[in-house]
Amino acid sequence: MEPLLQVNNLCLSVGPMGRRGAVVRDLELALQPGERLGLVGESGSGKSLTALAIMGLLSEAVTVESGEIRFMGNDLLRLDARAMRHVRGKEISMIFQEPLTALNPVMRVGEQIAEVLLEHRELSVRDARRKAVELLDLVGIRQPAESYARYPHQFSGGMRQRVMIAMAVACRPRLLIADEPTTALDVTVQAQIIDLLDRLQQETGVAILLISHNLALVGNFCNRIAVMYAGDVVETGECPDVLVHPHHPYTRALLDCLPAELDSAAGGERLNEIGGQVPAPADMAPGCRFAQRCSQALPSCASVLPPLRRHPERPGTSWHCIE
Repeated sequence: MEPLLQVNNLCLSVGPMGRRGAVVRDLELALQPGERLGLVGESGSGKSLTALAIMGLLSEAVTVESGEIRFMGNDLLRLDARAMRHVRGKEISMIFQEPLTALNPVMRVGEQIAEVLLEHRELSVRDARRKAVELLDLVGIRQPAESYARYPHQFSGGMRQRVMIAMAVACRPRLLIADEPTTALDVTVQAQIIDLLDRLQQETGVAILLISHNLALVGNFCNRIAVMYAGDVVETGECPDVLVHPHHPYTRALLDCLPAELDSAAGGERLNEIGGQVPAPADMAPGCRFAQRCSQALPSCASVLPPLRRHPERPGTSWHCIE
């Protein structure tokens, strides 16, 4: 089966001439129709930039050096602005990380949902309003007809996120990108948002690319996982394989930072941490970018990037081996 989304050798760079750094390097990703793929890693790993590249929303400061982003067989990087506008919102939608800044603060939330419908579907203003109310009801917002006329600041963080989800699924897209959809929400609301995405995915069959730093959340929600560090995908595979038997030292380090017990942090146990930080784009090594923080690194790791290879016993799993 041909992938719904296929990212091939994508390279993105930032910075002034002479000091440009690759923030995404030779990225390879594939997402099948109806699949759930989790993209995980620390802040600064390039996860959100990858999502913005797929959506065609990169700022002028970011340069696409090479690669292709094939969606339903078409390279999105070759589409002009008008053609991309037809894809964005209709075929591919995105739930942004912070709904308070993503939503228009001076526009009623119902009108913002209706605007998506009017742009991509042949509906009258009246029918678009009716559909927007139905969408608000679908995502669990009480009194949807009254909520249609409210502004973003009149909703809680969880309710604003539900409005964002309603906008994202309004045109029944084939691909939904969820960029940290539970950030800054309490645990109960996080669970509600993930349950909502689960229900919508089962009802519509939309493929979901879930971007998160929460390994437990991704493990429970996604079919496959891709671990990203400083612009490189260092390990991919089925969630149980990668999370139970990780091979790349970075994946292991991320899992070691999780509490052994749910109440361990409350009990005073000190959590593990990964020493150092993600390097700045201009300071990234040509080899494995995790080498300077890795306890297993060899002298050659900083200058030579080990090839991404398949696991002999798990065909769907691949990783940069530093054994």
